[in-house]
Amino acid sequence: MTRDHDAQVVINAIEAINEIELEKGGIEITTSLIIHLLNRIKDFNEWGLSIILDLTAKYMPKNNNEMFDIMNLLEDRFKHASSSVVLGAVKVFLHLTKDDE
Repeated sequence: MTRDHDAQVVINAIEAINEIELEKGGIEITTSLIIHLLNRIKDFNEWGLSIILDLTAKYMPKNNNEMFDIMNLLEDRFKHASSSVVLGAVKVFLHLTKDDE
């Protein structure tokens, strides 16, 4: 199985878990899940990126170091050809920095 297929399986699994756990608010968003997905972000297509960015926008980092790590991992998404990916990255940055002065 190629990395592209692997990434698609990951996104399909996330969407399936979200659907199954809908009444509980969807998939449990943990630090390890977010960091794992963001470390592999280059493997995902536009649809997958949008899902990952949406999950990341719901995650609240434990400290500033974690917040900056996430922002550093997403920085390249501002150069993406897809406006939905760029806007998704902006949404994450705004969420992460909403309490900053």
